[in-house]
Amino acid sequence: MYNIAPHGHRPGFRGGFGAQLALGASLALLAGCGKKEARGFLDPATASFKDLAQVVVSPKHGTVARKESIRLAAFGHTTSGDSVPVAVTWSATGGDITSEGDFSSEGRGDFWVHAQATMSAITDSALILVDPVTRVVMMAKALTLRTGESQALSITAQYAGGEPAVVPIVWSASVGAIDSNGVYLAPSTPGVAHVVATAASGAADTATITVALPSVLTGLRVNPGTDSLEPGQSRLVMLEGVWSDGTIGPAPADFTATGGTINQDGLFTAGDQAGVFSIIARARMAPLEATAPIVVRLKPVASLAVYPAMVQLLPGATQDFTGSGITSWGGLRAVAVLWSATGGTISPEGRYVAGTTAGTFQVVGAVAGTAIAETVPVRIVAVAATLAHVVLEPAAVALPAGQLTQFTVSGRWSDGTTAPPPVAWTATGGTISSAGAYSAGSQPGTYRVIARHATGSIADSSVVVITAPALSRLDVSPVGPMVQARSTIQFGVAGTWTDGSTVPPSVTWSATGGTITPAGRYSAGSATGTFRVIAQQAGGTLADTSVVTITNAVLRGVTLTPVTVALGTGGEQQFQGSGIWSTGATGSPPLAWSATGGIISSTGRYLAGLAAGTFRVIARADGGFADTSVVTLTSAGPTVTQFSLTPPATSIPIGGTAQFQT
Repeated sequence: MYNIAPHGHRPGFRGGFGAQLALGASLALLAGCGKKEARGFLDPATASFKDLAQVVVSPKHGTVARKESIRLAAFGHTTSGDSVPVAVTWSATGGDITSEGDFSSEGRGDFWVHAQATMSAITDSALILVDPVTRVVMMAKALTLRTGESQALSITAQYAGGEPAVVPIVWSASVGAIDSNGVYLAPSTPGVAHVVATAASGAADTATITVALPSVLTGLRVNPGTDSLEPGQSRLVMLEGVWSDGTIGPAPADFTATGGTINQDGLFTAGDQAGVFSIIARARMAPLEATAPIVVRLKPVASLAVYPAMVQLLPGATQDFTGSGITSWGGLRAVAVLWSATGGTISPEGRYVAGTTAGTFQVVGAVAGTAIAETVPVRIVAVAATLAHVVLEPAAVALPAGQLTQFTVSGRWSDGTTAPPPVAWTATGGTISSAGAYSAGSQPGTYRVIARHATGSIADSSVVVITAPALSRLDVSPVGPMVQARSTIQFGVAGTWTDGSTVPPSVTWSATGGTITPAGRYSAGSATGTFRVIAQQAGGTLADTSVVTITNAVLRGVTLTPVTVALGTGGEQQFQGSGIWSTGATGSPPLAWSATGGIISSTGRYLAGLAAGTFRVIARADGGFADTSVVTLTSAGPTVTQFSLTPPATSIPIGGTAQFQT
């Protein structure tokens, strides 16, 4: 989008420094709201002195092809109303102009040609279009906006030969408002608006904008997911708004929940109780509410492991049994075990006392409240057999740091049986329970588990190779952040390892709706909506996702540079304005420029007047934000062109002195 400035091109003035001063004087005259200053001039035809009131350039507007010329003429009006010839000095904002008024240019563009009366500050100007634009096309012919919404419009322009053109554009709208950059603001009432884009050549195009009332929120949908959570586990609840125009999109709402906690980003964290609970979302802009169930439950126990798995006892001997639940994913979990036995008695704590009858009997452990049970044989022998060997299984095992595994023993007895003997467990590199459950330590290496006969010296050992900890869980944070368009946010990861540590793992980042660096720095794009940031374990399969909601940035202020500047009268200075945005990003918003003591273009180019003093340049943005720079203008004083030193030559004795002056 483009806007027309009083002088669209300023590559430099033709005609030397005097022509530049003359142009500065003419611009100062134009800034005086058309006031005319009568100056005396010498009429070249009569050699008589007359009062000049006005200089007129003809034609006022003209077109010409590149490298061709157009002649302009200038004449004067006296204070008495006579038209008289007048001698003028020609200058132009681009191209070339001769002293006879013939203008030409090798490049396309819109150029101002100025004529200044000789020995006078009276000027006049003409606008010459070189290869003018013949076609302007709106990029969007028809749009629909809500009342109060804004939309940036754009055009393409072409020269007569079909080449694309970049030229100033004048915007107008039948209803609503449009600024010089083509940003249209819909009115507060519905209707149809026609927006027209016009080039300086007169080429134009029109877009039709239908202005409708804003969409109204008519319903909410909340979805916590279909599967269940474990106590302490978190999940982001998805919320959708149903709007009166049929669209589905984000809607501001407040969350509450039972069975856990939920923040206002929709992140639900399960409590320590199992059950079916509720997620409730209440809309902030309408009396609407949506509820969805969420299930919290413990991981189910799939089977029961009883230790030892087999035992041989003498009559009256005792043996402690323990039971651990095995979950569906293979982990161990403490459960309440109900014990029963044959061939002897067993306490509620699992202590079995062998009876007096020899034979093979059973100890049964059952998980309380379920049908899950496990049976192990107990052999009661009348005569004590002699243990020949202890056999420990597995003979070798590799475990990640922090992982659990179960060791079992069996015996080779003198009577040919293989009942497990009572053993004392020892281990390196980790810990082992009295039932043979080994927990790997955190230090990788090769270690041993030893089972030694509790009443003798016979033993067996197994090799345990502890590998580096394995990642068991990956979490991305923050979860569900809301960021503004073109802003940045830092993401991080936390890991849960098999050794219980939480060192963040190495991950590969990917994202939608923006870009993300290898270090997790996410830069939101310009489009608003709901997007994803994904962390994938480097060299592994675990991943986690965070939902990112991108909203629009808001202008917070305007800064203008330079803050202060000193110029000579008639000098120039380029000013720059930038915005301070709610995202912390910088970028220039549409600015309206104004100045005292001179004139300033719509791009911030300041041309000082001829009066010395302290003046202001002001840049103002929508919303009332503005900033001011101070301009000090001084009159050009005399400059030193030559200096002399006296005396020009002298003789000085050794050690003597002499006085010189300039």
